[in-house]
Amino acid sequence: ISHTFYKSRKRDFWHRYLFSKIDRWIALTPLHQKNMNEMLGLSPSRITIIPNGVNLIKFRAPIIAANDKNEFHIAIVARLDPQKGQDLAIRALALLKTKTQKNVVLHLLGEDTPGEASIRPHLKALAENLGVQSEVVFEGFKSEVHEILPQMDILWLPSHRETFGRCVIEAMACGVPVVGSSAGGVPDIIEHKTNGMLFETLNAEDLMIQTLFLIEHPEARRKIREKALTDVRALYDMDQVFSRLLHAILPDHIQGQRIDFGARKKTGYQVPYLFK
Repeated sequence: ISHTFYKSRKRDFWHRYLFSKIDRWIALTPLHQKNMNEMLGLSPSRITIIPNGVNLIKFRAPIIAANDKNEFHIAIVARLDPQKGQDLAIRALALLKTKTQKNVVLHLLGEDTPGEASIRPHLKALAENLGVQSEVVFEGFKSEVHEILPQMDILWLPSHRETFGRCVIEAMACGVPVVGSSAGGVPDIIEHKTNGMLFETLNAEDLMIQTLFLIEHPEARRKIREKALTDVRALYDMDQVFSRLLHAILPDHIQGQRIDFGARKKTGYQVPYLFK
């Protein structure tokens, strides 16, 4: 259902009948709720807005580094897919190279889309044609994203469409400023120049401009980092999100039960469960 942002209308008889049997829908953002109403014909009264959450024990911000860095590391955390905008990012990197004396390196964290032809050769050829092949690093799939993100200076989310973008709140929790596409539900997470930066979707030049602002304005970067940390702790803490989810879907007589299955030993935080 989350792919309604990809213009997937499901309002035929079969889907309307099927959807009528659903008691409660969960939307990730207000814009997602509006989109579900438009694309699926769902009543807003049956939709509860609950975002994705992030494990704040696992994703943590390091001590702030010096603001006068000569090298900036930018990450994209997404599978290699045309919809994820890696080609747009490489074009923006090439533009950025002509605007700053800083050494900017782009790290692509993600594997090829399963079952589809790899776009890696195309991306490598594009980087070479634009003269940034040495600044584009194909990291492949990484399971330890929580260890890599704190080493980055900026996260790019150049997707053409994105329902939520979990990597956005993960980067925010790690104190990494985000430059995200004004696509899908991303603007419901990022407030421009307050807790992150937004750029016009599919516009490589605008992605460069917003990134250049962060690079050249360390004080603004610091304030965005601090506001992002405040917001992610207030809105996207996994424990709070899970509690809201249980409250939305459980009958009143079994709400409030909280049983620890040793989750704290495994993950560092306590998770609510339904049954022993």
